[in-house]
Amino acid sequence: MNKLFGAVVLGLVSGAAVAGDYLPMSGADVARFSTAAQTVASHEARVLGTEGSNWKLLSDFLGLGETWVWTAAGDEDVWIFNANQNRSYRMANFDAAVGTRWSLRLGPCNNSAKLAQRGETISTQAGSFANTTRLDFTSSCADAGVGSAWFAPGVGLVKWSEASIAGPREFSLMEAEIGGQHYGATSSATVGLELTARFPGPRVLSNVTPSVPVYLELTNASEAPIDLHFGSSQHFEISLLSAEGDVLNTWGANRRFAQFMNTLSIAPGASEVFGGEIDLVSLENGQALDVGTYTLRIEIKGHNTPEASAFTQGSPFAMEAPIYVDRRMSIGN
Repeated sequence: MNKLFGAVVLGLVSGAAVAGDYLPMSGADVARFSTAAQTVASHEARVLGTEGSNWKLLSDFLGLGETWVWTAAGDEDVWIFNANQNRSYRMANFDAAVGTRWSLRLGPCNNSAKLAQRGETISTQAGSFANTTRLDFTSSCADAGVGSAWFAPGVGLVKWSEASIAGPREFSLMEAEIGGQHYGATSSATVGLELTARFPGPRVLSNVTPSVPVYLELTNASEAPIDLHFGSSQHFEISLLSAEGDVLNTWGANRRFAQFMNTLSIAPGASEVFGGEIDLVSLENGQALDVGTYTLRIEIKGHNTPEASAFTQGSPFAMEAPIYVDRRMSIGN
């Protein structure tokens, strides 16, 4: 990894010191994003690791999961590393003129970006941010891919839009701790349970990896125990959805669960991890999925109010992410 990343960085040219201002996350910094209606659970970004003095591995970036990002105090560029193609791409040039466009490979769908606008004020649950820079992305997928992203100086990413099988949606900053500065909610009652998901991809080869792991971690960020109430021994479900939103497979499809009321208590500061592996096949015919874009969804089958556990449809604790299913081609015998 050192050799690979070192070769990537050698070609960069120093410029204005702006990239670090627009993506300053480091150390113990954390940022959480959610849709306005919070019908899709939040994404959490934090630094998982570093390589050299400029590369950092973020737990999530633009809803794409774990992503290596390069920034430097003396350079205007932000670079990302695309593991599937084993190379880096310029994600942004914050010193470029408005209208400047460049090629990239961001996830399985986005193939170019443009510096679209400067100076917008963006309002989020975490506050209002002035003088943001907006990047617009083009996508080769009709129902997936990042649309636009807004970055605020000194804070970083504060909002992005994306396409989905359910239509366009926006994620904005809900709460953050960046460089010792807190943004957003401060009370434990507001923070409550924090959700962190681990999804595969965003691209998998079904004839190499026939099943994929999906996990959801619930952390009690309050100062009191939080009880989750369940109506059966099934505490979670993983679903595989088509581009049209049809359920193709579920983790619990061929399992039996006892029907009884039970409670799981999460102590202050403690976490519980739910999840497992789901096969990349259609239950209808038992065949491997066709090449294309799908959605993975994991939800907790319980609620934090006893009266809701047996009667309420849906779950307040759920996350989903796109996944592009491909196949490795063999040439010759």
